[in-house]
Amino acid sequence: MSRKRPKLPGTAVDRVSTTYHYLWGKNKTANREKEAKELNRDVRDTLVPQETRQEMADILRSTSELKLSVGRISEASIRIRENVYLVTARGSWFHLLTEEDLVLATNERESLIDISQIPKYWDWHLGIYQAYDQINAIFLGQPAYVMAVSNEDNLPDKELMPFVSDLIGHIKMSNPDPENISRDAEDGKIIIIPGKGVLSLGETLVQSVTNLDLVNRWFEIAHLASN
Repeated sequence: MSRKRPKLPGTAVDRVSTTYHYLWGKNKTANREKEAKELNRDVRDTLVPQETRQEMADILRSTSELKLSVGRISEASIRIRENVYLVTARGSWFHLLTEEDLVLATNERESLIDISQIPKYWDWHLGIYQAYDQINAIFLGQPAYVMAVSNEDNLPDKELMPFVSDLIGHIKMSNPDPENISRDAEDGKIIIIPGKGVLSLGETLVQSVTNLDLVNRWFEIAHLASN
């Protein structure tokens, strides 16, 4: 039975997205992995302006210089529009990141054009996006001083940098369960996941990176003050 062609939504962007998903479902070949990556790139270029892609790549490369990201284990995402996100491809080298390392993701796993490229902890990002409309950017980094913390008792004295605490709100410790992470995101913009990384949430990617840089500096000052 042939695949039923979907009724196209009203906007031009929606029509392009739906058409590509239709073609992808219809045309299944042996060289699917390569075609999936090319298709994701084509849809990405249609839905996301080149300036947005370039800005995201530039910001994320800077996280390596700031020592907030590590090798190929960091992740980032931004909300483009309802049900559409621009994310770093799994295993991307952040210090060499370009717009070609950015791929599309959606709320529905079965509609992803190329699921193999989605970040390892995409479920963490998605749970937060679905719960909080004001969060439009998420950065998962591994800043050394924050990662050294293993429990809430080790959080530094707020008086060392009181404005950071006022700006960030509560710093939460969470386990890797997506539901716990989503719930903890309600009270603060920084979520420490021991052994995995630190999630920094913001209205923009610049905000999420800046917040994590401030928090890492706070932890560094606390470490130096105690020695």
